Amino acid sequence: MLVRDNVYGTLEQDVWRRDFTVNALYYNIHDFSIVDHTGGMADIEKKILRVIGNPSVRFREDPVRILRAIRLAAKLNFNLAEDMVQPIHEMRHLIDHVSSARLYEETLKMFHGGHALSTFQKLHDYELLTQLFPQLKPYIEEGSQSRAFIEEVLKSTDNRVNIGKPVNPAFIFAAFLWFPYMEETKKIFQDNPNYLVATLKAMDVVLGSQRTKIGLPKRISLTVKDIWLGQIRLASNGHKRARMFEESYFRAAYDFLLIR
Repeated sequence: MLVRDNVYGTLEQDVWRRDFTVNALYYNIHDFSIVDHTGGMADIEKKILRVIGNPSVRFREDPVRILRAIRLAAKLNFNLAEDMVQPIHEMRHLIDHVSSARLYEETLKMFHGGHALSTFQKLHDYELLTQLFPQLKPYIEEGSQSRAFIEEVLKSTDNRVNIGKPVNPAFIFAAFLWFPYMEETKKIFQDNPNYLVATLKAMDVVLGSQRTKIGLPKRISLTVKDIWLGQIRLASNGHKRARMFEESYFRAAYDFLLIR
């Protein structure tokens, strides 16, 4: 823990505690000028995201900076500075030591900021996606049905965020884990030919595995299950489907079905 960062200081001292040069700009209200100690304005003009200080040291201090770099680069449509690339590859495993609760919050920021699709691509390019979602590894090949489905979900999420509509955090997790869940259901069904039992067990296995990386709150896990069960109910006839119209998760389950 960097306890020295808990002490306030002068502007010149504070600037070196910022993560990136583009986040270390200050506005002088006396002469209406920008105070730039780190070359942030030049980086903005070049569309480069650069860590303040030695990237290896800064990422080791806090591995979440790696995810923040990806999020900001996707949001601003910037490239990462060349001296950041190798340290990211060498230190991405340090993300495993970050608390699962903190990774949950960081994941929401990455995928609910209106740039989910570009964030997904950058995470994939830097081999960080499977660091957060290990079960996704077999399902993100270019041109695959599973990859296309996830990308459609992310486009839909971006559209909702950018026009001011609310988004459900469970929706992203339900999409990322949909194909692992379906595959796990098939495996369990082979030993227990009761589809409802198999699907409920598969949900617990897949969500339990994901929680070892990203700490999903119980309410989110329950909504993910509702969205998945909703796919079965929406495909059925009769009172089960009709009852869904009154459920809080109906809209999410229906949108999920449309994208599928």
